[in-house]
Amino acid sequence: MRKVIEICVGLLVMIFMGSVYAYSVFREDIRLVYQVNLFLSGLPYMVALLFYAVSMFLTGRLIRRNNVRLISFIGLSLIVLGFYLASESKSIWSLTLSYGVIVGFGVGMVYTVPVFRIQQFGSKHAGLITGFVLLGFGVSPVITAPLISYFLSFGLNNAFRLMALIFVLIMPLMVVYNNDVPIKRVQHQLPKDRIFFKLYIFFMLSISIGLMMIGLSMQIGLAYGYSSRNLSILLTVFALGNGISRPLFGYLHDRFGFTINGFILLIVLITGASIGLINQGSYIGLFAVSFSLFWFSLGGLLSLMPQVIKTIYGIDRYASYFGVMFTSYGVAAIVGHLSSGLVLDMVSSTSILYLVIIGIVSMAFVTLISISKDSKRSI
Repeated sequence: MRKVIEICVGLLVMIFMGSVYAYSVFREDIRLVYQVNLFLSGLPYMVALLFYAVSMFLTGRLIRRNNVRLISFIGLSLIVLGFYLASESKSIWSLTLSYGVIVGFGVGMVYTVPVFRIQQFGSKHAGLITGFVLLGFGVSPVITAPLISYFLSFGLNNAFRLMALIFVLIMPLMVVYNNDVPIKRVQHQLPKDRIFFKLYIFFMLSISIGLMMIGLSMQIGLAYGYSSRNLSILLTVFALGNGISRPLFGYLHDRFGFTINGFILLIVLITGASIGLINQGSYIGLFAVSFSLFWFSLGGLLSLMPQVIKTIYGIDRYASYFGVMFTSYGVAAIVGHLSSGLVLDMVSSTSILYLVIIGIVSMAFVTLISISKDSKRSI
């Protein structure tokens, strides 16, 4: 029963932490309030994703069976502090520090806890259970985007304060983590094998696409001439796709392993970019399909990542190795934001952006083929 309660609490916490994916709702207000261009308006988002990944790396090396509750409380405290400081920010740089560094770091700490606990359960359905909990992070914009939009009616600063209040209310739920799951103490060291390095490159390349398109969903839709109302509805659809793919690919990993599912998700990305390149915003239905595929792929990739690490390196080294692998998410945030922001600011052409995506996916295909050839056993 305790495991079920932990899973449900993990799902709820993920739903609200996933508000980081609803940043595009904040972005237009941020651009107007701070009078910055598209690139700078996305800087807090990029930095939040980077420090989210850095935090996962550090927390993965620190987390033990007897400190999960402490880590979750510290992480939530940082999120509350970050949102409050964001409400007091006077420039895009102070917002980047508060929202990007502090909130991002806190999210990474809290995210680590439920994923770590699930891997310790020893269930043969660990992929499905992990995907179910991560479902909350993916579908978060369905709940948090309308909530943030409502909060923004009181002004940007008040919206940040109200977000801080939400996480204060979540804090008492962390008592559910009872620090009672045994795990052997192992010496932490950085993985040095070739498979790990290639997996890192694969996830960095493929995840960068989902992150860049999630951050640009609203802006590209507005550039195509769609109404804010229609785009708000579409963001809900996109988030559902991102969420559903997490338990789906967790289950598919349990059945078929990593490699097959990796190829499927790359095909999904190529399809999304091809539709976007051909459509160019002419039909909102095709725009919806294209961006749904981008969001869908990201959820699937983030569900596969912990499972392939546990499969290859075992449960004892899972926490530290997964933390290292998750830094690929932070690198992906930088790659995605820089490439998309510079392309759109310099040439204002989504055609070039879709071609860049196709190029990145092609490199990920080559990397995954190399992984499948190098692996000594089926993954």
